[in-house]
Amino acid sequence: MNSKVHYQRRRLADTAAALRLARTQTSHEQGPRVQLASHQQQRLDTVVRHAASHSPYYRRWFDQTGALGDGPVQLQRLPVLDKSLLMEHFDELVCDPRLRRDQLLAWVGQLTGDRLYLDRYRVMVTSGSSGRPGLFVYDPVGWRSTCAQQLRISSWAGLRPSLPRQRLAALGGAAPSHVSRQVAATLAVGLHRVLSLPVTLPLAQLVQALNQFQPTTFMPTRRWPCGWPTSSRPAACSSRPRCWSPSPSCAPQR
Repeated sequence: MNSKVHYQRRRLADTAAALRLARTQTSHEQGPRVQLASHQQQRLDTVVRHAASHSPYYRRWFDQTGALGDGPVQLQRLPVLDKSLLMEHFDELVCDPRLRRDQLLAWVGQLTGDRLYLDRYRVMVTSGSSGRPGLFVYDPVGWRSTCAQQLRISSWAGLRPSLPRQRLAALGGAAPSHVSRQVAATLAVGLHRVLSLPVTLPLAQLVQALNQFQPTTFMPTRRWPCGWPTSSRPAACSSRPRCWSPSPSCAPQR
């Protein structure tokens, strides 16, 4: 199959699955509390027991502590995992032995577009602003869940498929290894008119692009105030002859 056709079909399948999953997740939230609690416990049991069976790190930890047992998994008995531990024990934590930290970091460092590792995994890194970048890998099921979460967050701000299509301006990471870029690439299947802008874009160019596109929804990163660029825009913007004036709905990214 042509690689471009395969890529488009995969994106459509991921988006369709994410839409279905988002509706399912919403139905769980809106159901009786006892059903939600049962669903949460079932998912927790499934995830933790999978890790105990397939991750050398967790298998050893549970064997040493006996914290798993035969009954329902107790969240408070699970070990705390921060980014330092994740990066130090990455090769032992993952459930697929083909995933190795140094190889993944080298691969993602050369990433120039929307690609999968081993034609299966989505690999991304954080900026490292805290001192060390974090490395995160998603299999197809996990990635569709992440996209469903983003769809739900967007829907809270009123961003849903409609006719005419909404104009979405998304401010995200500059590198294709950032989660915002990869989510945008997956979901860019025509549900909305989308303008993706890197957060490193100079302010004047950013304002010009927004003025030209006239978005109905602006999705900034967490580092940008949701009111920008109206009442809370950066001071530098006030010196420009024309600043972006509409006040679209705003959906902050996680």
